[in-house]
Amino acid sequence: MSDTRNEVHDLVNAMRKAGIPRFEPRNFCDADFEDLGEVVKLARKHRVIQERWHSEEMGCDTKFALEERQANIESSIQMTVQRYGLRAKFSGDPRGFTVKLHTPKGGVFNTLGGATEGYGIGRTQ
Repeated sequence: MSDTRNEVHDLVNAMRKAGIPRFEPRNFCDADFEDLGEVVKLARKHRVIQERWHSEEMGCDTKFALEERQANIESSIQMTVQRYGLRAKFSGDPRGFTVKLHTPKGGVFNTLGGATEGYGIGRTQ
């Protein structure tokens, strides 16, 4: 199983344990698994952008392009996870997860920050 599939599998299991209805087996299909796989891939790209912000000197054109790419990634992630009853929070600190998902009632987490920080996605290999 690929790293992305493993991460999506972990995410789905965590949301099922939290009782999020959209993740229950009768409500969840292969297309949903693929949607969340794309979200995980976008979260990894978001992390790379954050690493670039902290490690590169760049000109105006590069900054503009990165800002636009980051905004598109964040918008895509937010729109997709909302369909599953989640909300995404974005961080600029590449030392941890830069994309964290929050459930309506909270309590689901895999980060050192606990429930207030949410469930981080986009881990590196």
